[in-house]
Amino acid sequence: MHKRISLIAAALAFGSFSGLTLGETQPAPAVPMSAVEEQGSLELLRASIRMDKRELLKSALNLSEKDYEKFWPIYYDYQAQLIRIYDRKLGMIESYAKDYATISDKEVDKLVKGSFTATKAQTALLEKYYNQVAKKFSNNIGARFVQVENALNGAFDLKLRSKLPLVPKGSSAEPPKP
Repeated sequence: MHKRISLIAAALAFGSFSGLTLGETQPAPAVPMSAVEEQGSLELLRASIRMDKRELLKSALNLSEKDYEKFWPIYYDYQAQLIRIYDRKLGMIESYAKDYATISDKEVDKLVKGSFTATKAQTALLEKYYNQVAKKFSNNIGARFVQVENALNGAFDLKLRSKLPLVPKGSSAEPPKP
């Protein structure tokens, strides 16, 4: 379960619609991978997903080659900051997966509040880069950028959230005392 949640989170963290759906799992390798091999596989997955996302953006924005030369540096900066946010989300998901069966009320609260913080940071980041793209190109291009990012990130967030098990019921229906 933990490895499946981590794989899903890794795919989410680098936003793509390539290949995997969250209901599918990759076949287990015949021999367990070492940490170095696993890290290399994750880096390949990240690179592949970034290329897919780039192609979707390129198709949606339909800029000239000259304009893409101005756009990609802005986008790569955005993507680098977005990856940091998704790394935080991945950490929270891994924590949840590790402690799922015995997670405490305090830890649940911490994870939920961390999720709110990450979502706010992601929205603020997208707003910041919408302003940059709109200023450099047009509001129309900025809006298309936001639409593609919202669609990609929203689809993965929805898929991820639909596959995460609900927090286990506590031993008591009574709320904790302050």
